[in-house]
Amino acid sequence: VCFTTGHGEPIGTKDDQSSNEYADFFTMLGDWGFETKIVDLQREELDENCRLVIILDPKKDFVSKELDVMGARSEIDKIGEYMATEYGSMMVFAGSTGTEFPVLNEYLEEWGVKINTTEKITDHVNSISTSNTIFTVEYVDNTQTATIVEKFSDLRTAFSNAAPVEVLANNDTETMRVAVPLFVTSDTAQSVSSKETKTGRFNLFTLTKGLTYHDNEAMYNYVIACGSPEMLKYCTSQSYANREIMYMLTQRIHTVKIPFELDYKTHEDNGLSLITSRGVLVWGVVLIGVLPAAVLAVGTVTVIRRKRK
Repeated sequence: VCFTTGHGEPIGTKDDQSSNEYADFFTMLGDWGFETKIVDLQREELDENCRLVIILDPKKDFVSKELDVMGARSEIDKIGEYMATEYGSMMVFAGSTGTEFPVLNEYLEEWGVKINTTEKITDHVNSISTSNTIFTVEYVDNTQTATIVEKFSDLRTAFSNAAPVEVLANNDTETMRVAVPLFVTSDTAQSVSSKETKTGRFNLFTLTKGLTYHDNEAMYNYVIACGSPEMLKYCTSQSYANREIMYMLTQRIHTVKIPFELDYKTHEDNGLSLITSRGVLVWGVVLIGVLPAAVLAVGTVTVIRRKRK
């Protein structure tokens, strides 16, 4: 699992994890069998063994394609190439920061979603805090996600300081990508921004499933967009289902089939290519007629000689 850095993500550095606000999540990934790496995409490439890229609580936007200089590839280029050629998956956790992420959202829009980080969700009905910014959410039952977390649908899942996630297209036939919400607020929630306040049901956690064919074999990869990075901090609490849900998702979406190709090679011909049909006839006569007759003659001579002695 590769975590991006360089955008104010509070995950520390490769050599110093003391400032990692999500250290418990890193530990859980290790317990679940993953090796974690921190990657600066402005200077590095993604590891060839990476199966999942996680963008966790960035404070600044990514480097766009327009800022590429001297033929260098941008961060978004590297992520896009990884998703397209390695059939990997990605999780984006971006909360209500008041800052827009036009470059990151432009890429997410290719997967049918957008995180509105300039808005903040409150829910006074399902709140578990006095500020109404920490609340429980509802599970959305649909065909794309039912097998993933349906057994947790009756348990409480906590989100905090969340931004709404907009589903722009849930069935893109051209790219064969389907985006669906996984968790939503109740209809009493409000989305507050500097421009307006809206009341209703808002998406908080979406899953996009992509389909690509490689040599006529179906290859799947996934993008998860979550408007609450802090929902990961509740993974350590036994009061909520956050840990079990993240475990289920990380186990499912990283198990992408990796296509492989075998060069064509003809089998060696071990047949007796020098024997013709005439040769087969001659050897048949020898084995069936001549050889038994010779054995019979030798046996007869031997018997006669013994009798005379």
